[in-house]
Amino acid sequence: MELKNTPIKLANFPNLSLKDGHEFTDYIQRCYLVLPDVLYLLTYPTLLNYSQQVTECIRLYSDKHMLYFSIEEALQHMINRKAILLLDPELQEVLGFAKLYSWNNSKNQTVGWEFGSLFVKPELRNHHIAQLLTEQLVNFKRNDLEETGNDNPIFAVVTSDNLSSIKLFRRLGWAEIHPTAEETLNF
Repeated sequence: MELKNTPIKLANFPNLSLKDGHEFTDYIQRCYLVLPDVLYLLTYPTLLNYSQQVTECIRLYSDKHMLYFSIEEALQHMINRKAILLLDPELQEVLGFAKLYSWNNSKNQTVGWEFGSLFVKPELRNHHIAQLLTEQLVNFKRNDLEETGNDNPIFAVVTSDNLSSIKLFRRLGWAEIHPTAEETLNF
């Protein structure tokens, strides 16, 4: 597969917590993080393949905390620079994913960005890869918002029983708010 821009090898992120020995470390460091500014440049068949893999992984690996979405929705998030992927060393298999979803007001103006649909395949969990995906996608979007002079917030909606997500966002220093339904009407 030929890429116009280059995905980033995970070896470039020294803060990953790799605990499972040399073979695992070697494998994961050869994997690629594909940021939105690279992802949307890929061919349609490639993006469609990745979208199919993403929706299948969500079906297989998600729990009650993640809402299923269609292949078409996954594809649109990739094309519109609102998603990030973790790929195997051969750029064939999706190992992780996250996306941003725009929250629009009654005038269809974007008023915020919800971070969500984060997954990492079970065999790669507990190595701070979810944190890396979160940081990279959120930083990409923040830079994009700064360039356009936009100050829309980026947030995650997490239920009180989703302990792994709560732990992740606390580790990242995200503020916790507990708005009422009325307070979210004009968010």
